[in-house]
Amino acid sequence: MTAPTAVIADDEPLLVAALQHNLEDAWPELQVVATAQNGPEAIDCISTHKPDIAFLDIQMPGATGIDVAHAVMEDWPSLQTSPPLPLCVFVTAFDDYAIAAFEAAAFDYVLKPVKPARLATTVARLRGQLENRVSSQEDDLSAQLRQLINSELQRQPSPQSAGPLRTINTSTGTHVKVIPVQDIILFVSSDKYVTVITESGESLIREPLKKLLPQLDPAQFAQIHRSTLVNLSRVKSAHRDDKGRMTLTLDGTAVQPAVSRVYQSLFQAM
Repeated sequence: MTAPTAVIADDEPLLVAALQHNLEDAWPELQVVATAQNGPEAIDCISTHKPDIAFLDIQMPGATGIDVAHAVMEDWPSLQTSPPLPLCVFVTAFDDYAIAAFEAAAFDYVLKPVKPARLATTVARLRGQLENRVSSQEDDLSAQLRQLINSELQRQPSPQSAGPLRTINTSTGTHVKVIPVQDIILFVSSDKYVTVITESGESLIREPLKKLLPQLDPAQFAQIHRSTLVNLSRVKSAHRDDKGRMTLTLDGTAVQPAVSRVYQSLFQAM
């Protein structure tokens, strides 16, 4: 077995150095192939080096550790010859409530400041996972990451207390239009706006997806990409190409949205 590799991402250089030093003591064989000081750098390092493990600070400039894990999952190659997805360990100063969310998603974490005894436990878990990787691992990691993302969304306070949204106010030019939520096929996020797609056309809202999703009926709408929500009743079929990329065919629109790998298991039965 080749030496395991890792990337460390944290915006505090002293903490990166301390974690790297502790890892050298706890796991001499582990090779730290790159470090990053912000979210975009972390995504680039992981995509370039394809490490076995990624130690991700939760709060970083540019993108959180969870955002980084999500982005890596979406862009990771699906070919059987590709290396498995990296195992993510979140390095966090969060309180017990937040840590419980990570544990529920079956990801490990290291609490700042790093304690050698806790890191040794993490190293033991990582060794075991690397030695016992199976072909279903990517599906397991996808499910875990999706659970983690959803648990983070559920922690966001929703302004709605009287049940799911029934209508949404949208704008087209200078006109405001009230659209029944059941008529919406897709929500697609772009820049500062979210495009609402119905059979009759497109219009815009300013509500970000992370605030919109908790207000929608989860039996009706699902996230399929970091920028896309889909009305599940409009899904006719799912197609996966020879590179593992999945798109949906929807009733009522010619748009065929992409499904990121973290959400592809939602459509495996199709």
